Amino acid sequence: MLRYGGILTRNSFFNTNISLKIKHFPRELSTPTEILISSPSKIQCSQNFHTNLWRLSPVASKDTEDVRKLKIQNLFNDNELQESIKNDAIKNNKLSKTSGVNDAPSPRTVHHVRLKDKYSIADIERMYKHPKAKIHEIYQTVGNQVPKTCVNYEFQKAGKNIDKWCCTVSVTWPEELLFSAIANTKLLAAHSASLKLLHHLENEKKLRDGKPIVFSGIDIKEQANKPVPLNITTESLEEVKFIVGKYETDIRDLLSKFEAEAHANSASSRHYESCFQTGAVIDPVGKSNPVNRLQAKIVDRNRVLQARYEDRILRSPPSDLPITDYRDQIIDTIESNQVVLIKGDTGCGKTTQVPQYIMDHFAKKSQATNCNILVAQPRRISAISLAERIADERKEQVGDVVGFQVRLSQELPNTPAGILFCTTGILLRKLQFNPKLEGCSHVIVDEAHERTINTDMLLALLKRAVVINKDLKVIIMSATINAELFQNYFNCKVIEVPGRVYPVEAHYLEDIDSLGLQTQNSYSGMLFDDRRPITTDVLQDTPNIDLVKMGELIVWITKNKPPGAILCFLPGWAEISQMRKYLEEYSVLSRRKDDVMIVPLHSKMAHYDQRKIFDTPPPHVRKIVLATDIAETGITVTDVVYVVDSCTHRQLQWHEKLGISSIKNQWASQANINQRKGRAGRVQPGVSYHFVTREMFNNLLPHPIPEIKRSSLEKTVLDGKTYSSNEKALEFFGSVPEPPAPVVIEQAVRDLVELGALDHQENLTPLGKRIAFFTVQPRLSKALLYSSIFNCVSPMLTISAAMAAESDIFTGVLQNKQAVRDVKKQYHPTSDHTSLVWLYQQWLSYANAGKFQARDFCFKSRLYPERMYTLNKVRELYGEHLLHAKMIDGPKEYHNLNENANEYAELDEMVRGVLLSGVDQVIYQRDFEIRNGLLKKGSSTFVTENGTRVSITPDSVNFKRKKWPSPYLTYVRSTHSEERRMSLVRECSMVSPLTVFLFSQAQVLGYVHKASTGEDDVNSSNQILFMMKDRKNIRLLCNKETATMLLKFRDIMWGIVRYMVANQGLPVDDQTTYDRIQDYKQQLLQVLGKMLSESANSIDEPEPNTDTRSQGTDWSDEE
Repeated sequence: MLRYGGILTRNSFFNTNISLKIKHFPRELSTPTEILISSPSKIQCSQNFHTNLWRLSPVASKDTEDVRKLKIQNLFNDNELQESIKNDAIKNNKLSKTSGVNDAPSPRTVHHVRLKDKYSIADIERMYKHPKAKIHEIYQTVGNQVPKTCVNYEFQKAGKNIDKWCCTVSVTWPEELLFSAIANTKLLAAHSASLKLLHHLENEKKLRDGKPIVFSGIDIKEQANKPVPLNITTESLEEVKFIVGKYETDIRDLLSKFEAEAHANSASSRHYESCFQTGAVIDPVGKSNPVNRLQAKIVDRNRVLQARYEDRILRSPPSDLPITDYRDQIIDTIESNQVVLIKGDTGCGKTTQVPQYIMDHFAKKSQATNCNILVAQPRRISAISLAERIADERKEQVGDVVGFQVRLSQELPNTPAGILFCTTGILLRKLQFNPKLEGCSHVIVDEAHERTINTDMLLALLKRAVVINKDLKVIIMSATINAELFQNYFNCKVIEVPGRVYPVEAHYLEDIDSLGLQTQNSYSGMLFDDRRPITTDVLQDTPNIDLVKMGELIVWITKNKPPGAILCFLPGWAEISQMRKYLEEYSVLSRRKDDVMIVPLHSKMAHYDQRKIFDTPPPHVRKIVLATDIAETGITVTDVVYVVDSCTHRQLQWHEKLGISSIKNQWASQANINQRKGRAGRVQPGVSYHFVTREMFNNLLPHPIPEIKRSSLEKTVLDGKTYSSNEKALEFFGSVPEPPAPVVIEQAVRDLVELGALDHQENLTPLGKRIAFFTVQPRLSKALLYSSIFNCVSPMLTISAAMAAESDIFTGVLQNKQAVRDVKKQYHPTSDHTSLVWLYQQWLSYANAGKFQARDFCFKSRLYPERMYTLNKVRELYGEHLLHAKMIDGPKEYHNLNENANEYAELDEMVRGVLLSGVDQVIYQRDFEIRNGLLKKGSSTFVTENGTRVSITPDSVNFKRKKWPSPYLTYVRSTHSEERRMSLVRECSMVSPLTVFLFSQAQVLGYVHKASTGEDDVNSSNQILFMMKDRKNIRLLCNKETATMLLKFRDIMWGIVRYMVANQGLPVDDQTTYDRIQDYKQQLLQVLGKMLSESANSIDEPEPNTDTRSQGTDWSDEE
């Protein structure tokens, strides 16, 4: 709940004392008999959620290592030093007798007279040339772990008439000890005393490779396995007992009957039919106006379009595009074949002309109403801009013959006789409900060579569609990149059209080296290196980008080449920023800033910042564009004459072993490099420079790896079930042009089974049937669905929309992550997701007041105004998913916080718990780290469910946090950085141990807790240790009574959830049973809400966070 900073004014403030909302139920019912922890059979388990407890048998461990001791060697051979030892012993003896009987134990004085030490004093002197400095180094490390002064040197005269010094070293680690030595000078005395201390530490095995072993193996194990307390108040415990008792008497039999029926048959098969099967085919192209299907309207439509065609032929000049000469061949081939492949180089005109050729062919014969074309584009901006451009060419309005449909925006054409430009995702959605594409005459798949997952899925489904719909024509349009693959896949006719490009002179690393580039500067540790290896061996490694050398090449072009813009391809924002800084501050151009215009281009930049690359610089000013591969296709900067190519790109890949996305710099393919080269020859001849040798270029991959082979397939497999529910995933994906590895498909199926969307036979479960048609990823879909059961729909819509967004809503997220973090902290101190919820609510209040007020709020809060409106539309789309799934009754339920569907929308911990139940991902924060077997305290480390370490990025509210009210966090997405060798989490939310216990989806395992060192055996015998199966980072400890009640409560809660997933919003056979369970659910949620509110007090109102030293590196951009 938001009580931080008083940002929002709410109609009904959600008070911590949630018990005010809870009815005090009569307690005449007897509570159930206590579950015996040692007897798993006593525990009533619900399907899929097991809570068996096992008694842990203590296992004693003993260190049996036999350490060999060596005889000590005496370093002091001369009489003077032997006398020093004697005086030293006398001095130590005097010190040991100074304490009285009642004083605290004095430090033990160590005399070096042992005969079985492993190391002698001579050995120690050889090992440590500067013993005193080493002592300070050792105890500085110890001091970071032990909060007190660890070492102290004291000097005094050895005697009144003796010209010698006595040095006494007192230490508190590994115990309180004194070491003394007498010598002619203070320096020698300190040297000898330090040697004695080192001698003691080495022989007591307190050092390893000269570093202190502050904590033993047992200490490390205890720290690593230290459980987190799990507590609830006495009042809440009594209310839990009441809920459990009511379940036993009133609800158990009702749910047991439901579970039995669910096993006997599909409890929600009627849902699948009634929700998604409409029984009528909707027009896939146009507005579906029945009036337009009347015969008189059809005749009139054909006559009008024929007249328009004839008028254009008379008035419009002939096109000079290369594809014009192939018009008749294209039409004839499409007429006589069901599938046609058109290979066309950049600039040939295939995208704009082929749809018009087909429509005009029908209009010429007065049969335009028989032509309804779908054109699939990989990007929404392409679909919109092409529709507008072609409508303008035809002298028509968008929405007449030509229209577009993308997510959140559409202008459909009037049909029959229409051309609809849409994204591949929209076309896939149409195929879910209309697999034969009835009502569509032609499908054009443009830019097929880009090989996105959606493109490959679309090709597979179209291959099936042409089999069951012989009237459907499919045209695949691709650049010459790997076009033979599509020809073989469809076994179809091919038409090849040449492009219109200018010659580009390509230079490689050998040519660049011959330019004699020189620099005296170094930047960020990257030195100019003329000896860079030019063998193909480097292709096996992660690319090493020589930014200095690339920068000097840009300088050389600026000074020596004719006018023209320079386009430099770099893998990510970090390299773009470094290159810009080098050019502006370190290179020769730093003294000629007025002569250059440096413009960055990145997908996360604002649209108006991206548009700056099209600005024309003043005369005699060189434009330098620093871009990622976003400039490789789709964007044409007309004044580019020179391309400087790092031959790398940053790409997401699915890491099979870790089960997460991995991001790293990789070598681009030959096709990518040729595309980049072509950017210099769009409007005039150009020159390109590539930072690979010719031999390296010839050994690169010929084509980029298809997205389907380097991505998680969880969502794709679930989508596949909507196209062919009875087909196994391996069989379905075997039909795509290049099938992914079977192990990746099988992993996706296992993930969906674990999620609860598929059963072990790969059939859709009741949950899977509800979320299969959601456009958001399955884990967020599950959280959305559960939010309608836990009555917190509105905030979960916001979280899901924000997490699924392709673009960040914050400005400056690449340059100023701290500013983004500060804004989010105003809305919640420990949860990125909750802060987004209330930030959106605040924006919405301004947006409802007016556009200017919303704009001013966005400016103050570092938000993109247009992206906030997009976020609002995506929320509505996901709300429609819930409506379609029959989980809510109408839009009012997710818009209005006062509706029943949002009863707990202001209880932030409930929202975070529902999010956790969907994503089922937990991070554990601990205030120590273990490296090389050594434990280091005072440094926050974060561990995932499988024990791997992650780092929180700087834009999170939990970055570099010192105070941790709870050690648990949940998160939605993480990315593994190969460069950092660590996974990065961008948004996370702190959750209480109670929330982890109740909402984590793993199987609960309980053990009688064995007392560790220093614990009371009597008290620990009543403690239960909870762990989660396959979750290494969850260990919770509570007393036996609380454990018993919480286990039962958890089982009951998820039994109710399963019932509601199968029945909520659908016709039921027994309405009385449904109403009784619904009423019981409301009572259970009230008790749950109170417990969560109490558990999250310190999370929602933590102490001020002022420390920034507790967590490591400030990670830069990884995109």
